[in-house]
Amino acid sequence: MKDMRRDIKGALRTIDDLRDQKKALEAEIERLKNEGETSSPLKAVDDLQAKNREVEFEKDRIGRELAAERSEKERLRSRVEELEKAAVSMEDARHTWEAESSASLRDLRASSEESRFRAEEAQHSLQQLQQQSAAQLEVVQQRAAHAELHAKKIAEELASLRKERASLLARTDFLTRETNELRTKVSLSLIFLSRTKSSLKNLTRRLLREQAELIRTLRAECGLLAERMEEQAARHKSSVRELKRDNRELEQRLEKLLKI
Repeated sequence: MKDMRRDIKGALRTIDDLRDQKKALEAEIERLKNEGETSSPLKAVDDLQAKNREVEFEKDRIGRELAAERSEKERLRSRVEELEKAAVSMEDARHTWEAESSASLRDLRASSEESRFRAEEAQHSLQQLQQQSAAQLEVVQQRAAHAELHAKKIAEELASLRKERASLLARTDFLTRETNELRTKVSLSLIFLSRTKSSLKNLTRRLLREQAELIRTLRAECGLLAERMEEQAARHKSSVRELKRDNRELEQRLEKLLKI
């Protein structure tokens, strides 16, 4: 559009130059007329006619150029009007685009601010979750260590109970041998005391009481040992279940943390 305006200004300057040339020619014709009045008539007429022809030719040429310039000027004016309308339309479109872009930019900034706020919230939540997971992991590790120590203690107690059981079994064997020896003694005593019926009865009752007491003692000790072993086994199973449950909870929390 700037080039078009520059061309129009150049055309207008050309028209002004042609007008100036026309005025100069008219002045020259007037001068020649004045000179013709003082010089010889024939020569002046010839010169005047020649000058007049030149002037007419130049006048026609200038007229044609002026007509062409006017036509070009009209065409340029029409083109300028079209360009000015296009410029106004483009300016309106630019204002519309700027308004829409400004609204879009505001929406984009608001969306960006909201996204940033959500990202900060997510980061804060992630940090809290990591801290909670670390604390829970520490608690679970402490529980696991405690359960491990407890399991070790139970294993030691079970080993001790097994030793006691072995000792009790050895004692049972010993008492069984003693019972057999007592029975042998009873048999021998029956041989020697066959003549004394009352003494035999008393000895038999005493041996039976001792045997019954020995059996009760063995049963009581075996029952106590079995109860202790069952109690330790139950405690061990409970600790193992608790440890497994804590491990599952930890694995679930860690899995959730990794998915974030």
